[in-house]
Amino acid sequence: MAIVILPLALIALLGALLRHFLPGMEDNRRAMNQLVLYVFLPALVFHTVMTVNVDRLFIEIPVAAAAGVLACLVVAFVVFHFLPIPGPTKGALMLGSAFGNVTYLGLPVLLGTFIGHAAQVAEVSVLFEVTKSSLNLTLGAMIAIAYGSQEPITFRRTALEALKLPPIWALAVAIVSLVLSATGVSEAVRRGLLSGASTKPKPFGVLRLNKHKKFPARVIPKVRSARNADRVGGRRASALLGKCDPASIDLGTWCLSAALYSPTREEAGKTNYFFATQKCAELGGYLPTAAQLVGAAARVKLASTIDDAELNASTDIDATNGTKDRREMSATLTTTAAGSSAAGSEGVSEGSKGDPKQGEPDPVPLPENPRPETLQYITVYDNGDRGGFAGSKPVSQTEIFRCAFDKAQGRGGQEVG
Repeated sequence: MAIVILPLALIALLGALLRHFLPGMEDNRRAMNQLVLYVFLPALVFHTVMTVNVDRLFIEIPVAAAAGVLACLVVAFVVFHFLPIPGPTKGALMLGSAFGNVTYLGLPVLLGTFIGHAAQVAEVSVLFEVTKSSLNLTLGAMIAIAYGSQEPITFRRTALEALKLPPIWALAVAIVSLVLSATGVSEAVRRGLLSGASTKPKPFGVLRLNKHKKFPARVIPKVRSARNADRVGGRRASALLGKCDPASIDLGTWCLSAALYSPTREEAGKTNYFFATQKCAELGGYLPTAAQLVGAAARVKLASTIDDAELNASTDIDATNGTKDRREMSATLTTTAAGSSAAGSEGVSEGSKGDPKQGEPDPVPLPENPRPETLQYITVYDNGDRGGFAGSKPVSQTEIFRCAFDKAQGRGGQEVG
């Protein structure tokens, strides 16, 4: 509550300081009050009445408001009327006890207190304000006259003062608009008016704009020629949109296998970098980079250490062959030595000849080195869903891996594993 009241108190304090130190601020205050009274508050009343459901609450809120004001007036009369204080003071105390500030100060307080319920707060505040203002300018004015000026009290005079209030005009215009919108329709339609305007289409009902100030697309009827637009080549949109297969995790524009690749008995001991990249390609995908694996750590159970959470990481739980920390292969490569030969070499074949036109000598035969120990792949682990690098391994050494895939139309790509 303090978070709600403090900003309003600071605004009030700022207003008081400006009024005290800046000349002419009182005129500006009066102008702003008139702007709220004659423009903003009537607009809020009209908008709320036109968009609210005309149900039991539409009646119950004004009744409750009137009952509350009248009850406060009765209690205030019993307490203050017989006290030995001046009449104007009695009248002021009675009016202050019954008529509160519902919109100018009350509405911001309520909106700050009941966050996320702006429509309901506005409905209650507006209906309460209209009821309270009507009573204030009729019954309240009569009390003020009785205890204050001692002028003759006439209901006609006080009622005319109430009718001068702009929110009352807005309420009248809104109610007339609702009535006119149902003019000329059947009795069933007029009964349907009690349910209020709705974003759901009803026979002969009033269709209301949604929160985006548009008619929902589902309420607009389709012509026969437009129904074919639901399909392309006889296939629905769901069959054309890119999807991940059930065994993969959807990561936006691509998919990552939820489980590590499970090699067959014949493939055991062969899962080096060459095998992993070729197997992923065979399955229609590719070996993911280190950046992709680290980026997906929060959503995919990556291989990890034995002390990581089993619910969020793929840890070694099979004690029959030992319990060890795990890491998985990525497509990202690095070299551990300088020079181009660190990334491998195709060598020079026997029988190679130089270009005689250029005067080149015959090249010296050199052995090939397609799998150098200095060319290594980066490994990654889950690291508590944060992702982490676990060093590198030569491309010829084996390691566990998983595959990534582009999204495929329809039911997704081939299941991995």
